Amino acid sequence: MAITKVEFYKDNTLIGSRTSAPFDSFTWTSGPPGIYSLTSKVFHDGIMSGVSEPINIEVAIATTNLFDYAVAYWKMNELTGQTLDSVNGHLGTPNGSMSRDGEWYSYGGLNAYVEFPDSDDFSFVDVNGNNTDFTIKTEFVVEGWNYKDRFWLVSKIEENQAGVSEWQLTYSDNSGLYFSIWDVNNNYHLINSTTSLNLNQEYMVDVSCINNVLYLRLDGVRVATYTLPAGFQFYNGTSVVQLGNSTRTTNLNLIGKQKETTIINGYGWTDADSAEVWNNGNPITI
Repeated sequence: MAITKVEFYKDNTLIGSRTSAPFDSFTWTSGPPGIYSLTSKVFHDGIMSGVSEPINIEVAIATTNLFDYAVAYWKMNELTGQTLDSVNGHLGTPNGSMSRDGEWYSYGGLNAYVEFPDSDDFSFVDVNGNNTDFTIKTEFVVEGWNYKDRFWLVSKIEENQAGVSEWQLTYSDNSGLYFSIWDVNNNYHLINSTTSLNLNQEYMVDVSCINNVLYLRLDGVRVATYTLPAGFQFYNGTSVVQLGNSTRTTNLNLIGKQKETTIINGYGWTDADSAEVWNNGNPITI
């Protein structure tokens, strides 16, 4: 029996075929950034005779364009101490005992944090109520531990109650790094890695969502993956965004410093994107 056709599929959608040799060669102009599953079907004398094992690929965008998707990019003005958003002008308010350490926010007490007003930019729901892909990234240094051995890096959970809770990126001695996200019914799911952190070491952590799959990364390397259940719908609540702490209860403060916090709404970084931004320990900036 002779091969008469080979069909090529992306995520079970036909993207092309060949009816003459070479049957093992096909050029696909890749789609938008994301993760894709590629397969092929072989036909002998017009009858399908086999399906290939799927090959998963990542399509990334150029590093210089990664931050084009950002809805906020917060860094401290080294001269004024303002918490500047270089994308949409979402300016933050420093609270408590804070100081400047070059480009870092340096948190010096239980009530130290930076707060930004609520905005739809920070809720991962489109105008039709559908979930959007997203990325949250920040850089930080832990200089000590509060007695609960935990801290909140970036959160939109001013109160732990329905109508307010949305998401949080945090660390605790028991759970390690973890990201939680809430739905319209105040239920939540989380992704975590029990990786331990060292004092006085700079880290970059990012969490992204691509097609309702969560990816958690530390220093550009994926440390956890979690698939959200079908029908889990993100919530657009009313909470403010807080860096370095959460005021919903006590002992959630980061003892250390933080910089270069980014929120991207509409695009989830791939592993390749995160590794490029980490840049072997020299994270790129806008």
